[in-house]
Amino acid sequence: MASANLTLDEAKAYLKEERGGVNLYDHLSEVLLKLLIDRPIDATTMFEHLSCTVRQERYYRTESPNNSEAAADTEAVHGHPPFPGTEKNFIRAQIARINAGTVLCPAGFFTVSEEGELEVPEEAPEPKTAAELGDLSNWVHYTKELNEKYGRSTPMPPNTNDDGEEVPWEGEEFAEPLRAISEDKPGSWRVDRLPSTTSAAVGELAIARSLTWPGAVSIGVGKKFLNVYVGYGLKAKFGMDYQIQLPRKLATDFGIAPEGDTNILKFTNLVEQADVLVDPTPPEEGTEE
Repeated sequence: MASANLTLDEAKAYLKEERGGVNLYDHLSEVLLKLLIDRPIDATTMFEHLSCTVRQERYYRTESPNNSEAAADTEAVHGHPPFPGTEKNFIRAQIARINAGTVLCPAGFFTVSEEGELEVPEEAPEPKTAAELGDLSNWVHYTKELNEKYGRSTPMPPNTNDDGEEVPWEGEEFAEPLRAISEDKPGSWRVDRLPSTTSAAVGELAIARSLTWPGAVSIGVGKKFLNVYVGYGLKAKFGMDYQIQLPRKLATDFGIAPEGDTNILKFTNLVEQADVLVDPTPPEEGTEE
C-alpha cells in the first residue's frame, strides 16, 4: 500500500510539470500497472486526485500482471503482427490513442491561443441544453489528434537538408484543435438524450458514445461535462474482415554491381525454357537437307 501511495505521489508531481504530447502517458502506464499489481483497497479514491485530463482512462486486463515490477518492463506482447515492445509500451500507446480520439468537451468551452494551446475564454461560455448537445456539431475533441504517420500530437523536430536549410517533414499534417466530432468519419459517434422522457421534472443529459472505441462515453449538460472510458482497449473495426498480414519480402543477395553498371549480377525471375520446335538431329553426310 505504501508503494502504491508513493507511485501516485510521483504521478501527481509528474502531471504538474509542463509536459505535452503523448509522452505524458509514459508514467501513467507505470502507475496503472503498479495499482493492478498491489491492488490497493481505495484505488478508486486515489484516482480521483489524478489530473482531470487523464482521469477517464482505464486499462482492463484478462490476466493479472506478474507480481514483479521488472516483469512489467520486460513482458512481451504476443500476437501477429509482432509488437516491437513490452506490454508497458503497448498500454502507453493504447492510452494515448484512446485519449486522442474520445475525450470531448462542449463547443465554446475552450479556445485556442496564438501558441496553439487550449485556454478558457475570458467570457464564461453559455450553458448548453441536452437538446443542443444532441447535435454532433456541439461536441469537439478536447485533445489533439495523433498524426497517423508519426504517432505524435506535437510537430517533429526541425528537419534540415545537407545545406542546413529547414525542410518540412513528409506527411506531417495535424487536424485543427477543438475540431467538431461531426467532421469525423460518418458512423463514429452516437448521441442520445437520457432519460427518454418528456417530463420537465426529470433532468436530461446528453450522452455521446464512441463507436470507434467502444466503452468511451462523454456526458454533458449545462456547463458540466464528463469523459469516461471502460473498455477492453480495442478499436472497433466494423465492416473490416480480418486479413492476416502477408509475409515480408525475401531479402535478395543480388543487385551488387560495379558503379554505373546495374545489369551485372542482377537477378531476374526464372522463366521456363522455350520448347524446341526444330529437329536438333544433324543431317547425315551425303543426304540433302
